[in-house]
Amino acid sequence: ANAVAAALRGGFRDVVLREDVPWAVYGDFSAVHILPDYAERLPDPDEDDFVPYCGNLHKLDVKISPRLHCAFRCAMLLHGVDTLGLRGMTCAAHTDEDVDRTVEAFREAVRRLKREGLIG
Repeated sequence: ANAVAAALRGGFRDVVLREDVPWAVYGDFSAVHILPDYAERLPDPDEDDFVPYCGNLHKLDVKISPRLHCAFRCAMLLHGVDTLGLRGMTCAAHTDEDVDRTVEAFREAVRRLKREGLIG
């Protein structure tokens, strides 16, 4: 589960860098967190020890727009991936193909949200 989450975080980071989206992707162990509107330096896809805002809980505990949260989940569902929204967990049952499919769904979801003006 930890390896699956690390692969997803790396794939998602690659997408946000290539799509020029100000989102931070981070997490520990089997967690994958996405933090929208992150204005600081984004990590490289292979930089898995990254924690936004150096772990400052006051900055990390931000209210995420319910509209964005719902739109992201719906966009992922349109591409065949069910998530809890911008935060989630993985399990050991996920395969490499699941990771690839999830990263591609994330890429398409980000593009859709950009087209709809929900992210810059």
